[in-house]
Amino acid sequence: MEGCWSPYWSLAVEEQFYFIWPLVVLFLSEKTIVRICYIALPCALLLRIFLYFRYFGDQFGLLQITSSRVDGLLMGALCSIYMFTRRRPVPMGSIIACGSAVSAILGYIAIFHLRELIATGMWMGTIGITGYALLSTALVAISQRKLPLVQKVLTLKWLERAGKYSYGMYVYHLFFVLEIRHYLAGLLSRGPGVEIRFSFPVKILAMMMEISVVYVAAKVSYDLYEARFLRLKKYFKPTG
Repeated sequence: MEGCWSPYWSLAVEEQFYFIWPLVVLFLSEKTIVRICYIALPCALLLRIFLYFRYFGDQFGLLQITSSRVDGLLMGALCSIYMFTRRRPVPMGSIIACGSAVSAILGYIAIFHLRELIATGMWMGTIGITGYALLSTALVAISQRKLPLVQKVLTLKWLERAGKYSYGMYVYHLFFVLEIRHYLAGLLSRGPGVEIRFSFPVKILAMMMEISVVYVAAKVSYDLYEARFLRLKKYFKPTG
């Protein structure tokens, strides 16, 4: 996906997960799903390495395909099954193990391949994705342990509101951002063919305008559209 549609590659990955994973949960037992996750996790990394050297190289497309993002989905499924069947949060030991693996992977990349933190290359496009999947898993898992400091941060009012409207902000942000910047470029234009370079105050002003407009648009979308679908969740309560 390129151009103005490039940020929405993750929506494509999510939709595939939403369509396929419910069928997996419906027809397979928890033990079978756990086995699938444990087998698929190393396979995902090996496939990503193969695709990097055989087809993609440093192309960003490798990071956008579903097989390259299945690590986080599988680890999230493992956490969900554990908490559902054991009726308790993921053990702190497992969270620490994830955090240690993340530190080792991303620490190695930061020390020996610092350029890849900006320009994705071989390490970030292969083992780095695994590192971010482990990081996401650790953060989600620790959020369920009700630790006072973590809960204080996660229950900040502004953060809760941002999370509530975050999906709409993600979906709509690029349309408004591009329009606002195009409008400002028109105001400051000195003639055709003249390159526009925004000063620092103009950049700050543009950023504030973009955040405000995108937030309002996301809130309106949530109140008038998304909330109607979320009310349907009452018909899909988990059993067991």
